[in-house]
Amino acid sequence: KNSSEAFKKTDAPSVNREVVAQKVIGNKQSKIYHLENCPGALRMKEENKVLFASILMAQQAGYKPAGNCPGLK
Repeated sequence: KNSSEAFKKTDAPSVNREVVAQKVIGNKQSKIYHLENCPGALRMKEENKVLFASILMAQQAGYKPAGNCPGLK
């Protein structure tokens, strides 16, 4: 196997570099995550926010992507 084949077999979600660099904010109540500039994240109550270092970490914690968050589709 060459290195490009090994890289394609990763379990990480397919996201662009801009998305990876952004903060990920989860909602404790809904178990949904948003990018920091997503309208849902901006409206979220502070006491419901959970910060994640990456999309993968949010997914591993059982959070699902927000359907209305630009950049997560």
